[in-house]
Amino acid sequence: MPRTARVGRSVSLLRHGERHASGGIHALDPNSGGAPGCGVCRGTTGQRTGAIRIITPGAFIRQHRCEVVARLDAIHRRGPVETSRDRFIVVALRDRPMHYVQCIFQPFDTVMLCEASSGAYGKTGFRLQAQSQAALRALQYAQADGEANFSRTVSLGDPPDVGIAADLMLAALYDAYGAEPDSAIEITAPRGGGGGCGTPTS
Repeated sequence: MPRTARVGRSVSLLRHGERHASGGIHALDPNSGGAPGCGVCRGTTGQRTGAIRIITPGAFIRQHRCEVVARLDAIHRRGPVETSRDRFIVVALRDRPMHYVQCIFQPFDTVMLCEASSGAYGKTGFRLQAQSQAALRALQYAQADGEANFSRTVSLGDPPDVGIAADLMLAALYDAYGAEPDSAIEITAPRGGGGGCGTPTS
């Protein structure tokens, strides 16, 4: 994945899908049901463990889920599914470029490799607080060392359910990076253009 100055992303794990995180952990499964204006969107489930929000089906996720799913679906449909090159998505909180999650399709689109920002690859002085790190671990992200992003694999199934990855990305922004119900997001997806459902990204 190419670097971009705006978001300061790591290419450590997402470089054309050449390296994989271990585990193959499944994300939370969404419920059936519809989201207005988007035929590929479905509802989400939610739960709370202790003081850490695992995933909240609140206004933030409802506002942005359809757009993220539509972009992921566009990437999947355009292929080619045999490669990972440029088939990635980055979702960041608007005006907070170090608060982002990025995922890239692995060959044949049954798995995505995802990273959540640790602050190690961007502006100096930004590091996640302990509570934010705990929230990412509760979402089954792991950090190989203190200088790496948090990462995990997400199993999408066959055929792939891209809503699983969308739920996980938005949950991480809400739980670990302090998104509010009305927070705006920015989406970078070079091969996901044109995928829209009437839900604004900013």
